[in-house]
Amino acid sequence: MTATKFDALAKVINVDDLMGRCMGNLDFVERILTIFQTRCEEDLAALEDAIQTADLPRVQQIAHRLKGACANAGANNLSARASELWTAANKEFTDVLAARCAQFRQEWNECAAILSGDESRDAQPSLAATP
Repeated sequence: MTATKFDALAKVINVDDLMGRCMGNLDFVERILTIFQTRCEEDLAALEDAIQTADLPRVQQIAHRLKGACANAGANNLSARASELWTAANKEFTDVLAARCAQFRQEWNECAAILSGDESRDAQPSLAATP
């Protein structure tokens, strides 16, 4: 991992926290981030589907999984967004789920662009406007 990528990563990942979790092993950090990127993208697509079908138990399950995965990867802002999604689903605030998910998607796209080394990539359009 280059110093430039490390600096870019610090915009979306708490690098010090992640390095501590990985005991300073850069190869392990890269493996964790690769797994994180793949799983988060898959979970986010499933979350968007669950919101569209108003499957609140599934929204809760996926949001909880995303919250933990993001926290483990040091993506604290994304973890907080996933927590907001879980809370909204838990309280059956269905009117805010699409907007919260769109906000998560936007932040995820920025994170994914950095993780893939393509910061110039435009964020994908979201499903709904952010509140």
